Amino acid sequence: MKKPALLVPFFILLFSVGLSSCGKKCTEGSCKNGGVCVDGECQCPPGFTGADCGDEITPKTIIPRKVKVTKVARTAASGREYDAAEYPDVYVLIKEGTKVWVYTSTALNLQPGQTAEFDVDFLETTGPYFYPSGEYTVELWDNDQISGGQDELMGTGDFRAWTPGNGFPEWITVPVDNGRQEVQIKMEYRWK
Repeated sequence: MKKPALLVPFFILLFSVGLSSCGKKCTEGSCKNGGVCVDGECQCPPGFTGADCGDEITPKTIIPRKVKVTKVARTAASGREYDAAEYPDVYVLIKEGTKVWVYTSTALNLQPGQTAEFDVDFLETTGPYFYPSGEYTVELWDNDQISGGQDELMGTGDFRAWTPGNGFPEWITVPVDNGRQEVQIKMEYRWK
């Protein structure tokens, strides 16, 4: 009969520890992901929730706002030049499977080391946003129709519109043509 008496101090200790953690309030610097401690509670930035702002919220939609070609090659992987007389006239398509979601205008004579930034244009059938779980492909093209030829695919790169655990980067980088070329996409995340 003495064994239950030994359990009483254990339950008192367990109960007091539980009570002290229930009323725990934040302090400056204890909120994660840019959260701010206000009156003992973490005020979380968009996209985060939880007592310490440590939990991500999956966005409802992601809107690409700009596309930037940050790295371009003058030649194909085989060594053949895209444009013999000049540099490639570059534009970007973003697809989900075979469906084109985004297209850009053309940057004329884009040389290695130069950057071209484009506003985003959508096809009416796809809508102005990406799905968070969607898998997309960037296609980098040399526009030869300008000179009466046929456009040439310079390379592709696959990406996800959002990856859990990576936060909400303003720009995502997509390696194209096994990293020989590169495209960045500026994203806007929406939770409503």
